[in-house]
Amino acid sequence: MNVLVVTCPDCFEELEISTSDWKEFQLGDILGCNSCGAELEVTSLEPPEFEPLGYSTECPKCGTLFPLSEADLENTRVTCPDCAFSFALEDN
Repeated sequence: MNVLVVTCPDCFEELEISTSDWKEFQLGDILGCNSCGAELEVTSLEPPEFEPLGYSTECPKCGTLFPLSEADLENTRVTCPDCAFSFALEDN
């Protein structure tokens, strides 16, 4: 089976999409990362290109992966929803 390998821009995991499945995609479709849950919008079919619809981060204390809001990105400091550890995004 031929596969298209896409690297998630959020967690850098490789996602494999069969070429037969890829033929069904259209511009604007959403591909979900199985590793971090990031959503990637198809922005080009040839060549295959994606843009993230959002970003996530991993807590340096407990390892929880959680989504970031626009406010989080502007403030650059976040608090983990699981352990309540507060950290700067550039530390992660």
